[in-house]
Amino acid sequence: MKKITIITIALLIGLALLGCGMNVPDEITSDPSINELKSIEIGGIAQWIHIKGDDESKPLLLVLHGGPGFSMMPMIGQMNKALEEEFIVVNWDQRGSGKSYDPNIPIDSMTLDQFVLDANELTNYLRKAFNKDKIYILGHSFGSLMGMKLIEEYPENYCGYFGTGQMIDFISNEQLGYDFALAKAEETDNGEVIEILKSVGRPDSQGNYMLEDGYEETSKYIEYYGGALYEKDSIDPIYDLIFDSAIYENDEQNLLDGYEFSQLIFDDEAVRTINLQEDIRVVEVPVYFLQGRHDYDTPSELVQSYFEILEAPKKELIWFEQSAHFPFYEEADKFSETIIEVVKCK
Repeated sequence: MKKITIITIALLIGLALLGCGMNVPDEITSDPSINELKSIEIGGIAQWIHIKGDDESKPLLLVLHGGPGFSMMPMIGQMNKALEEEFIVVNWDQRGSGKSYDPNIPIDSMTLDQFVLDANELTNYLRKAFNKDKIYILGHSFGSLMGMKLIEEYPENYCGYFGTGQMIDFISNEQLGYDFALAKAEETDNGEVIEILKSVGRPDSQGNYMLEDGYEETSKYIEYYGGALYEKDSIDPIYDLIFDSAIYENDEQNLLDGYEFSQLIFDDEAVRTINLQEDIRVVEVPVYFLQGRHDYDTPSELVQSYFEILEAPKKELIWFEQSAHFPFYEEADKFSETIIEVVKCK
């Protein structure tokens, strides 16, 4: 969803070299044996993927980043290396973001439906390239909307879905995030923050604030009060991890432009009105929610209520008690081990 944490990082991290292939830097080439950073055509445009693993016979895990526009190719590789020992892990910079930014991308293609089509086209590319009948998906935040849509529309292509920072309902998401930030400001008697939040107003029944900067202000204070990283007032450590990566080096202006471009997806009514509790109640693919207990970017209580009504061949809700919106960063070892164990016990 549209969050200041995502806005800030996307305005700062860099876009790597353009082209259909490149000599990858040391951080990419040092192990494992499958290690490829390349551009392929998806949905009629060039989009970048990074493939890592040590054995082509292992299951394939496609990572759907959040934002939209929050490109994080280095994140899983640095924090969750154990996944690359058990899976072929594919990170993808989605249409209009990160290394896949191009100012000539048609504006009217920035829709949830198109992103889902792109993701399924990439799925089929990977299935063919690695001779897989089905693959796993890991969706984070905005990427978790895509993940649920994929397993609903193309269940035959997926053997399991992992959702983290799972987005459920855009409007309730905004309202509960606002309530959290205001409650924390009142609890700490922070008059300045209280005044700011009350001036932008609680989101209405369409998810709109009274003032245009309501999203930004609310998101800023969700982050400040630990709703993004638990017991932290900033996600600067995540910024640093991505800034230091050689993957996004030397082209910060392109990433800034790409992130701004990616925000066009919020003009899509399908994004603003989505509510999984009404829209996707039954799926044919096993579902595993790996949720930070203290997440208020995508409030955990919505995940709990959705989990209770969702019908799936198998479903689990695994709580991360020391995490908010980024369990794969905050409790990295447990996150990796949980996914590995799920697949081994399947």
